Amino acid sequence: MKALSEAELTSEAVLAEDTDQIVNRTAHFVGEWIEEHVIEKATTFSAGDDTVEELAKECIADAKQEGIAAEDIQDEIGNLKEYIAEAIDQ
Repeated sequence: MKALSEAELTSEAVLAEDTDQIVNRTAHFVGEWIEEHVIEKATTFSAGDDTVEELAKECIADAKQEGIAAEDIQDEIGNLKEYIAEAIDQ
């Protein structure tokens, strides 16, 4: 068996990461969206129903623009409002 060069290993790692992002596109989108819109925001959120509801609507709207259906989000992570509330509480 031939040993792979560093460039070949790097290429393999990039392909594996790209494949993971394609396969888990919805999960990656939601994770990045939560990171950008909830975790990194300087504003402190409370996990109140109105805040969570607005964030969930915004996430679904942004996902739709990326070609990701609300049903795909539901299938991948479950209840988006609960998911967002948990991220706020952390």
